[in-house]
Amino acid sequence: MGRYVDDHRFYLIQRAGTRDITNWVSSPALSDDLDALSVELSCTVLRNNLTDKNMPWPDIQPGDKIRVVNNGSGQECFSGVIL
Repeated sequence: MGRYVDDHRFYLIQRAGTRDITNWVSSPALSDDLDALSVELSCTVLRNNLTDKNMPWPDIQPGDKIRVVNNGSGQECFSGVIL
């Protein structure tokens, strides 16, 4: 199966290393503010660790970094800090 242009991967970057959290992320949306020269990524993150032992919480914390990579091209689309 080939890679699709709209196939994006979400990577959480913490002191312990980098982790692919794509399976936890849904409904990603980018918005920009030209006056502030900024881009904001918002999304919903699944937190089901209390009822599903196979879906442990990746311990996302403010200050962690996130990267979004287009899996089809390998290009980084977004990089930022979690607030």
